[in-house]
Amino acid sequence: MSSVHASTRSVGIQKRLTALEKMEVHAVTVDTTVGALDINAILEVTSGTGKTVTFPQDSADTKILIGHWGLIRQGGAGAVSLVAGASATINEQIADLAGAGRVARWTKVAANTYDITGNYVS
Repeated sequence: MSSVHASTRSVGIQKRLTALEKMEVHAVTVDTTVGALDINAILEVTSGTGKTVTFPQDSADTKILIGHWGLIRQGGAGAVSLVAGASATINEQIADLAGAGRVARWTKVAANTYDITGNYVS
């Protein structure tokens, strides 16, 4: 790899890290539903017991638009279950985030539909 390419790559990585440092962190200790405040933010679930994060159908939250995304991080010992709301669909079958520090990224890809990717247990 040339030194110019390596330098450009390093700058790109630094920009992404800086963007992550600026993300808001919303810490919760109870079951919760993803909402408008969680867009482009980190929802950190910090509990010693298992908790559930629900992805809402469009009628429950009209502010989450296609293309919006966020991160969910397990900050405590309790597993975090990711589930779809009544009329919502998750395109990845996920049992949970099982292990402190595990992270999943959600993206709304269509009406009532979310993709989930990341460091999870399926």
